[in-house]
Amino acid sequence: MFQLLLYTLYISHISACFLSVADNGAYNISASGSSNWLSSGPYAFNLDRKWRSTSDGTLQISNVSISMEGTDELGEYSDHVWTLTADNITMEAALRDYSSPDIPAIMFIQRFPQGLQGASTDVQKVISKFPTFQLHDPDTPLGYLSFGGLMLGDMNKKVGRWGPKALINDGLESGPLTLFDKTGNAMLIAPYTNFMAASMLQDGSHVNWGIMGGVDSLPAGFEYKTLAFCSQNGIGDLFTNWGAKLRTLYNKTDDVLKVQQSNDVSLTQLGVWTDNGAYYYYKTRDNNTNYQDTLLAIQSYGLQMKIPYRYFQLDSWFYPKDKLGAVTHWDSMETVFPKSIEDLQNHLRLPLVAHNRYWSVNATYAKENGGEFDFIFGTNVSLPNDQKFWDFLFSRARNNWGLIVYEQDWLNVQLLSTQALMTSLTTGRDWLMQMGSSAARNGLKIQYCMSLPRHALQSLELPVVTQIRVSNDYHLSEDQWKIGVTSHLADALGVAPSKDTFWTTTKEIGNKYNKEEKNPTLQVVVSTLSRGPVGPGDGIGLTNRSILMGCCNEDGLILKPFRPATAIDDQILEMAFADGQGARGEVWSTYSIVNDQVYGIILAAGLTADYTITAQKLGFLSPTLPFQFQPSVLYSANGVYVNFNSTDTYTIKSADCKTNGENFCLFYTAPIFYFGSQPIVLLGDLTKWVPMSGLRVVNVWQSLFDVTLAVRGRSGDVVQFTFTLSGKQQVQQSQVNSNGCAFVLIDQFGNSTIRNETINYNCRFKPLPGTTSQPVSTPVTTSATTHATSGACENLHFNMPAVFLILCLHFLTQKFFETFGSTNQIFVHV
Repeated sequence: MFQLLLYTLYISHISACFLSVADNGAYNISASGSSNWLSSGPYAFNLDRKWRSTSDGTLQISNVSISMEGTDELGEYSDHVWTLTADNITMEAALRDYSSPDIPAIMFIQRFPQGLQGASTDVQKVISKFPTFQLHDPDTPLGYLSFGGLMLGDMNKKVGRWGPKALINDGLESGPLTLFDKTGNAMLIAPYTNFMAASMLQDGSHVNWGIMGGVDSLPAGFEYKTLAFCSQNGIGDLFTNWGAKLRTLYNKTDDVLKVQQSNDVSLTQLGVWTDNGAYYYYKTRDNNTNYQDTLLAIQSYGLQMKIPYRYFQLDSWFYPKDKLGAVTHWDSMETVFPKSIEDLQNHLRLPLVAHNRYWSVNATYAKENGGEFDFIFGTNVSLPNDQKFWDFLFSRARNNWGLIVYEQDWLNVQLLSTQALMTSLTTGRDWLMQMGSSAARNGLKIQYCMSLPRHALQSLELPVVTQIRVSNDYHLSEDQWKIGVTSHLADALGVAPSKDTFWTTTKEIGNKYNKEEKNPTLQVVVSTLSRGPVGPGDGIGLTNRSILMGCCNEDGLILKPFRPATAIDDQILEMAFADGQGARGEVWSTYSIVNDQVYGIILAAGLTADYTITAQKLGFLSPTLPFQFQPSVLYSANGVYVNFNSTDTYTIKSADCKTNGENFCLFYTAPIFYFGSQPIVLLGDLTKWVPMSGLRVVNVWQSLFDVTLAVRGRSGDVVQFTFTLSGKQQVQQSQVNSNGCAFVLIDQFGNSTIRNETINYNCRFKPLPGTTSQPVSTPVTTSATTHATSGACENLHFNMPAVFLILCLHFLTQKFFETFGSTNQIFVHV
């Protein structure tokens, strides 16, 4: 039946996904019109503990409907529907082909009009199979990238050549599968619905998509969808367009993300992290010091060194756990904070990011243990199953602790140790939706950690999930910083990729790991380019301030690129084909947008051979860029300065690719402007890892004769800005005014008159309206008795955390100072 002897053939050539369908149920799909990539295998489902399949005749095609037209949320389509029957139970398998070139996708739909009973099998398998593809050698060589396991599928991702020997991540740890050739054609296949209940299975010589194997029944009318999405502009373009389409459908659009992430202090400001790999992970300053005194000592050291820490992260060391490491009560122990987290907050006066893990069967909140809330119990763990529980937990932490981000860690263990999550069609989604909706009501953000790909896919419905770990814990592996590949997936799903904490000094004397950090500069750079949290975990007295402060303004505002740095296609192609034709090492790219112009950023690290870059290879000519790449120069802080247009090349020499003695280098591109015939290039603040961040250069006014830039900074600071005029490099210094602005004037005649538009112009960072307000980035320093910010207290309201409400009321009767160097300064954030 499934040999390509097609009786009636339908062929689609409209979108970037190519589909051929026969009325006998066979189908082929490809991202290239000139070759066949994937050929179908048998349809199957499990009924009364027995497999029914078209391969052995136990599942029969009873009806065929070809080219049924309709419209869904994606657009206009043609459906090809096969009705398959076994023992009077029906599965409808629909192949949906979209007619618009703007929808380069094919939808695979499983429907069960009567439902399905007795379907369960091994939890790591599936109970239904459609689509199914043969693992055969394709007509043209293909590579594949298969995400799987924890940290958004980064820890077990597989890259190689597609064919019979390919090994794909499957079961509960399975994730999106990407196929690609060397000419820019690429395809991604992933669940479109039922994210927490969908799985992939590699079964001998086939790969299959369906509902996870532990589910025993499906309700009447149940429908599950898998989407194949295509691009002819490369792998990076594929991830960007697929993610944009899904996020639009689930209302996690770019505009929503801008609001959510700009209101997440842990994504916009510099913080202190104490998780695994940090100096103070399960370690206090000394044997006679508790954690409260240790955190206050870190804060004091930061103030002394003028390092603007704006929040602290508390890890699993602060709450009690049972003998299996499961949480019994999410609150501090007396041995950690002698009085309470509230008392810590009264002294620290900074917002908190707080870690949590899987729940114990002895959780004090459960009704079975004398608590007030419904929990689901397993053998060794339990699971909250009560919306009121999350409302209680989050409102208390927000109001009493100053919590801003809830870090839900050990997501993989919670799922793989909770039978209900592996056997229920809906419990997984309910759990995460309850958590997320309560976080939204309480003005909190969420970080997912140790997540499986299904958790991240589910976050499409949860804009408050703003960030996700995409790497192993710090210090568990030397290449833990290599997040460029998985950052593609995180960015597509609308979550900022987090690299984890880091050290800024090679030798952190007295650390518990007996390790050194070989690449402290690279750690800071990768964190900055990730758009995730930048949170050092140094020991007191061991921070390299000059390296660290390259990430941010003096007030702690992280100077991020427009999107996360991601591995270029040539790196992924080399990982798959290993033929020496791609980038041998890490080569990532990203960009900033300033005044509707693209400023490129290139990171090369660990190169084992020279590599020649072009704008095309770097993704700077991709149609997904918000603005067109203009004729530019390529430059570095080390003196490289060459023309770099759409067809220019530049070879990165592996032997010369060094920064601070570490095996990496940074390059930047900047468009060329003209005063008549005089070229001008804005290079930016070369003391920063992102010299032309849109968070640093906040406005540009341009005329025929001059350019004025508004550069964001802290009041009273002097910022420096580098540019070239007629090929001559110049540096201009300017002092930041009380509105957080330093103005740089570049005039071809040497005039120094600042334009009228700058009068009263405000550069202070303000989160976008739409969620719980956060303060401006410029910290206001006060006496030890004031401790408040004008930005917060100007928006005084009685839903503020009580600790901050009292401080703001007190602030209204006090004067405050704006001098960063004043004594006893404390930064307060609401």
